[in-house]
Amino acid sequence: MSKNEFITTVGAVAMAEKANRSRWVLPSVCIAQAALESGWNLKAKTLFGIKGNGNNLKTTEYINGKYVMVTAAFKSFPSVAAAVHGYYDLICKSPRYAGAVNNPDFRSAARSIKNGGYATDPGYADKIIRIIIDNHLTSFDYAYLEKTKTPDNVTFHNGRDYIVTPEIGLNVRKNHARNAKKVKAYPKGTIFTCLESFLTSDGSVWVRTPSGWVCGYDGTANCFYAKEK
Repeated sequence: MSKNEFITTVGAVAMAEKANRSRWVLPSVCIAQAALESGWNLKAKTLFGIKGNGNNLKTTEYINGKYVMVTAAFKSFPSVAAAVHGYYDLICKSPRYAGAVNNPDFRSAARSIKNGGYATDPGYADKIIRIIIDNHLTSFDYAYLEKTKTPDNVTFHNGRDYIVTPEIGLNVRKNHARNAKKVKAYPKGTIFTCLESFLTSDGSVWVRTPSGWVCGYDGTANCFYAKEK
């Protein structure tokens, strides 16, 4: 089975779950956890490594500062769709994972799931984040991938990651305008996900990030402030 088949299969179900729920977790996080827990295997007995009655399997846990092999019971689901549904029920209904629910930032969501006790591995969140980045999984976080093209034919895509390039960083504002209230600042090198983009009348492109709006392209100066990672 190819990674692409795994991603598209789990991704399609995860997108449907997100669309049909008022409380959701990003499909990119769902896909990455399934990949990590199953070893990219759609036929794994436990796709998400959810503990519960079902199959007794050997697994690695981080206990007292060491990785040890233990036997634990995991829930079994009859299909990929059932497994994804069970995953969404677990994350969206448990108070432990509240920080991941309706969170548009996949990095923050992954850390919230780890901190909620999903796994004992101290590097669990970083592994999820790396899988998402390496496999461009954020494209599944949006039912319709939209884009804004600059006058120079450079496109800003929803669901993709961008990096702040100016030495002085970028101001994050409440709206897509230079006179809008400043929310915070992104230092140079900050990586953010484009949630949507807006082309102004002067040819500038503003990008909505999880924290607010930044100017990604200054049409009047032909200057790019954020480039695709």
